Amino acid sequence: MKKVEGGLLVTKLNTEEIKDFFDAVMETLNTLVIILDPQGRIVQMNQACERISGYFLDEIKGEYFWNVFIPEEEKNTMITAYQSLLKNKKGKLEHVNVWVNRTGERRLISWNNRCYPHGNNPVQYVIGSGIDITEQKEVEEKLKLAQQDLKNTISYHQGVIFKFIKIGDQYIHTMCEGNLHDSPLIPSLIGKSLEEIIPVDKALSLNTYYDRAWNGESSVYFEYTLLNGITLLVRLRPRWEDGRVIEVIGSAIDITDQKRIERAFRESEARYRLIAEHTTDLITVLDSQGRTLYASPSHETVLGYPPSALEGTLPLDHYHPEDKPIMHQVLREIRETKKPIEMVYRFRHANGHWIYIESRGVPVFDDSGELKIIVNISRDITKRKQTENELHEAKEQLRNIFDNLDEVFFSVDVATDRFLQISSSCESIIGINHADLLKDSSLLFSVIDPEDIPGIIGKNNELQSGRTVTYEHPIYHPTDGIKWLRAKAIPVMKEGQLTRIDGIITDITEQRKTEELLRKWERVSAVGEMAAGIAHEIRNPLTTLKGFLQLLQKQTDDPKYFTLMRSELERIEMVTNEFLMLAKPQAKQYIPIDVVVLLDGIITIYNTQAIIKKIQITLETDGTSPQILGDPNQLKQLFINLLKNSLESMTKGGNIVVKVASQENNQVLIQVIDQGCGIPEELISKLGEPFYTLKEKGTGLGLMISYKIIREHQGLIQIKSHVGVGTDIHISFPLAN
Repeated sequence: MKKVEGGLLVTKLNTEEIKDFFDAVMETLNTLVIILDPQGRIVQMNQACERISGYFLDEIKGEYFWNVFIPEEEKNTMITAYQSLLKNKKGKLEHVNVWVNRTGERRLISWNNRCYPHGNNPVQYVIGSGIDITEQKEVEEKLKLAQQDLKNTISYHQGVIFKFIKIGDQYIHTMCEGNLHDSPLIPSLIGKSLEEIIPVDKALSLNTYYDRAWNGESSVYFEYTLLNGITLLVRLRPRWEDGRVIEVIGSAIDITDQKRIERAFRESEARYRLIAEHTTDLITVLDSQGRTLYASPSHETVLGYPPSALEGTLPLDHYHPEDKPIMHQVLREIRETKKPIEMVYRFRHANGHWIYIESRGVPVFDDSGELKIIVNISRDITKRKQTENELHEAKEQLRNIFDNLDEVFFSVDVATDRFLQISSSCESIIGINHADLLKDSSLLFSVIDPEDIPGIIGKNNELQSGRTVTYEHPIYHPTDGIKWLRAKAIPVMKEGQLTRIDGIITDITEQRKTEELLRKWERVSAVGEMAAGIAHEIRNPLTTLKGFLQLLQKQTDDPKYFTLMRSELERIEMVTNEFLMLAKPQAKQYIPIDVVVLLDGIITIYNTQAIIKKIQITLETDGTSPQILGDPNQLKQLFINLLKNSLESMTKGGNIVVKVASQENNQVLIQVIDQGCGIPEELISKLGEPFYTLKEKGTGLGLMISYKIIREHQGLIQIKSHVGVGTDIHISFPLAN
């Protein structure tokens, strides 16, 4: 580009540059352009042809185009049509034909073909411009544009070369060659002066440029518009001989289209500037180093800075310290990828607070591929960011609540059969890692009894109909053993289809145990009432038998049989009394009782017996003295029963540990741990049932009475035992307060 008088920018075009320009135009057209020789062989084609056909020019150059692109069944027709085109006086042919590309796909192309002569050759080459109308979209408009593209391309070959000399005070044109849209200027120029060709006022203006060239200025440029509206760019160059100018050679090319483009560009620039100055978005133009070249007026509204305060500065100076590396990263990525990039960062407002900015940077590169400018379109997203942060915090709060509840919340995507979310409490309740379940929901079946799986899957039919489903089933927990879960599944429907399942899983293991214990206590109560009735019926005749037995014993010299009979009657009386105790309402006085003091007294009573059996009884406390409300006699009987059972189970000696500890839930926990023979797991659930005992001469009523005492004191009992290891009994009571 060169600068000429009047401030106009013009393009210097020599023959090679014209060829390069023509090639560039050809390659940038969306239209298919193909050049053939008279025999139909491929000479040149543009990138649009390569893109549609799948062939590169180097692969098929010199091939007959019908052998490459035309289907076999249409090849002869195409050859005939091509020969007709060459013979056509007008040298033009418009037609539609099918191209077969490299992959075998057929494309329908609409062609406009033209023959171009050269010298004495009637046809030197054929230029075809085509448009892919396979999709039948905007066919006529695209074909029209294709014709105009071709016409504009050819027009760049339009130009005139002329010469003039100075005779007296006039410049006489001595030669004029070229093609300029059949302009009358060419034939009327030779042998004439400017005054004879154009109006006098315009001739005087052009004479100034002619004078400069004749006076030896190496290159003189000016623009001139013909009466038909064509604008020419004229260049004058003097030719020297023997140190003086003997003639001036001039060249003129048609720059009408270029002028129109420049005018359109100026109008477009004005429109875009109007948009930029009135939009609420931030428009910024940065140079290759990230310095601001232009800032839209909206910067003052959004950020508090007038554009003049930002232009010439680095936006980096206003970035939040944590976000400053973003600019360096953006510049590096744009240079490497040459693609637009999006970013979010914080920008300091003129008032000092931070604004969240979302920006999209579009790079513009020069002809050499170097980054020229970056156009940024940005907007204030502070409110959106605040909302996102609040939403994130709300989600975190909700998740914290979910994760700390003793329940598992879940959501399943029906289409993928995967968990969308599941609370982390699944690890403690179900025994499966939270992250693993999110990856593979089928892991849930690994803890379920295979016999229960069909029933669970069958619930899906109810969910499909939109009904909420609740079901209970056992699982095998890796560390806690058998647990019972209750699952409630809620269907989420969309347009009548099940798309998601939300639900909650609750651990009901303790509830199940409590329910079983209640059922056991109900059985105990029922048996107690029945036993009381039986005991009353037995007690009176039993008293009579004992009295007569004592009387007869005094009248005989051999009392051994009477002694045995009396012993058995006393045993019947003891069982009868225990029956009555089960059902007979006792007059209870519930007073605060120090559990540690109570247990210490009982242990003291049994220490002598324990020492004889080589058993050591130890009382361990947490340093507190918890009190419970209860009947001292009943509680004493409870712990005597438990301690007595432990002593009787330890035939080989060992240790009995009694532990007392206050719990956070206003409960006191008492543990009796022995090293006895242990109880088989399948029998533990039967303990406390009427007449069930593991002792050879036991009645089962001792534990039955113990269960009753625990229930009446609002307590709970849990028994763990392993054969050959020992038994661990947990009893909890509410604290007195």
